This record gives sequence, structure tokens and C-alpha cells, in this order.
Amino acid sequence: MTSRPLELALEASFEQLSDVVPANIGVAIARPDRTYSLGRWWSGVAWSTIKVPLAIAALRSD
Repeated sequence: MTSRPLELALEASFEQLSDVVPANIGVAIARPDRTYSLGRWWSGVAWSTIKVPLAIAALRSD
């Protein structure tokens, strides 16, 4: 079974969300072998997504 039906459902759901949010939004899901992107916002600062990896790195360095 491929993940394409799940991807299509996710795309449709994200499109519904995008229609009601008064801004350009986007999300990227990255793994070592693939990046999957949704939305119309393709570049910019990742305000919240950077906090968790930095916190984990800080904890590991202690």
C-alpha cells in the first residue's frame, strides 16, 4: 500500500485550513530521504520548529 491516499487527504485538509487562516501558511515534514511540503509559504523563519531541536541539543550538551 502506498501513502498517496493519505497524502491527498492531508493536502485537502491543509487546504481547508489555509482557506480560513488570514495569512500565507505552510509546513514542511522532513526525513533523511524526503521532504514533504504543504501550503503557499515556502521560505522564511521557522519560529516554533527550531525551539525543540535546540532545547534537546542544549540538554544533551549538559
